[in-house]
Amino acid sequence: MRLLIGLGNPGPRYFGTRHNLGFELVDRFAARHGIAVNAGRCHGQYGEGALGDQRVALFKPMTFMNLSGSAVAEILQALPEVEPWRDLLLVYDELDLPCGQLRVRGQGGPGGHNGVADVIDAVGSKQLARLRFGIGRPAAGLSITDHVLSRFGDDERSSIESAIERALELMATFVESGIEAAMARAAE
Repeated sequence: MRLLIGLGNPGPRYFGTRHNLGFELVDRFAARHGIAVNAGRCHGQYGEGALGDQRVALFKPMTFMNLSGSAVAEILQALPEVEPWRDLLLVYDELDLPCGQLRVRGQGGPGGHNGVADVIDAVGSKQLARLRFGIGRPAAGLSITDHVLSRFGDDERSSIESAIERALELMATFVESGIEAAMARAAE
C-alpha cells in the first residue's frame, strides 16, 4: 500500500491558501481517482482506493501544519504494511521554490518547513519521500505568514493549474511505480 499525505491547515479560513496546497493536491487526486477522503482517522481525514493493482491511502492531518507529526506517526502505526522509506509521499508547499515549480526527493531534511520538521521528528527519520510544490517567496514588505496564508492571484492561477496537473501525474507515478520513477518523471 502507498500512502499519500498532504500537509495543510484545517478549516475554511485556510481553504485555497498557498499553505494548503498539500490538502488541495490530495483532494484533487482523490476526486480524479474516485477515492473518498472523509473518514475521521488518527486525527485526520482518511480514505483508501486503488490505482490499477496498487492500493493507496490518502491522509490529511487535521492537527494544523506545524503539528502534523503526531498524526502522521499515528497513521503509520495504524497501517503497519506501509514502510515510510518506500511507501509514503509527503505533499506540501515550498517557499524556496519558484511559484509552480515542483521537486520530488526520496529523503532529506525539512529545509525550514516547520510541518515537515515536525513529521521528521515524530517519525524519527529523514528517509521520507516528498513532493514539494513551489509557492515562491513573499514580495517585499509582506511577511512569510501573510504570504503562505494568502491565495494565489488571478495572474498566478493558470500556471498553478498546470503545475497541479503535473503534480497529480507525479503522485500517480509514485503510487504505481515508486519514488525512483516519480523522481525520473519529475526530471523530464
